[in-house]
Amino acid sequence: MKFVFAFALLLLPFGHLSAKGDIFIGGAYVYAENNGKQETVPFASISFYHYPDTTQLAYFTMSGLHGDYRIRPYDNTEPYHVVVDAIGYKEKTFLLEAITDLRNEKGEKVTGNASVHIRMEKEKGETASSIVPETYQPEVLSQGKKIKELSALLSLVPGLKHDGNNWVTDSGGSVRFFVNGMDMPQEIAEHIGELPSKIIKRIEYYRLPTNAVYAAVLNIVLTSGGGSKAPTYTLKGK
Repeated sequence: MKFVFAFALLLLPFGHLSAKGDIFIGGAYVYAENNGKQETVPFASISFYHYPDTTQLAYFTMSGLHGDYRIRPYDNTEPYHVVVDAIGYKEKTFLLEAITDLRNEKGEKVTGNASVHIRMEKEKGETASSIVPETYQPEVLSQGKKIKELSALLSLVPGLKHDGNNWVTDSGGSVRFFVNGMDMPQEIAEHIGELPSKIIKRIEYYRLPTNAVYAAVLNIVLTSGGGSKAPTYTLKGK
C-alpha cells in the first residue's frame, strides 16, 4: 500500500500543490546567454510570491538538470512577484502578471501551459553546470543484499543520512530530490523512500556550493518514464 501511494504521488505533475487554474507554467526554462549562445541553468531556485504582499510564498520549485521547470496546479488569475536564484548568476526578480488570455499561433484562445522562460545574468565564478555527480548503482550499493525500498539504498549513499522525514547531508545540509532530472515538491519527496528498489536505475548525488539554497540535489533515475530535456528552440524570456 505504501508503494502504491508513493508511486501515485510521483505521477502527479511536479510543482507546489496549490489552487488550480486553467493555465499552468510548463515547457519553461531558466537560461543565460554565453558568447552569443544560449545555455540552460540547472538547480535554480524559483519562488513565486503573492503580489502586492510579497512576504507570502505561493509556489517554489527548482529548475531541472536541463534548466526546465514547471508549476502545476497554478492559479493563473493572480499576479506574482518572482525571485530566481542560481549558482553563479545574479538574482533575478520580476512581476509576472495574471495570465488570463493565452492564445495559439492562429490567435485562438486556449488553455494549457504558459512557457515563462527566465533569462539570467552571469556573475564571475563557476556555475552549477560544471558540477559532476557521484553516481551509485543499486546493485553496487546493496552489495548482494536484498533491499526492497529506496530508503534502504539511500542510507548506504556516502555523505547522506536520514533526519526525521527528511534526508540531509553528513553536515546537516538540506537535500532537494529530483526524479528523472526534474524537481519534486517537498510533500512528495517525503515519500520517496517508499519506492521499490527494483525500479531504480541509478542515484545521482550533486553536491552544491555552500552559498546554494540546498546543500545537495539527489536525482533518482527510474528504469522507465520521461526525463528532463534541453530545449530545441530559441528561448525568449523575462
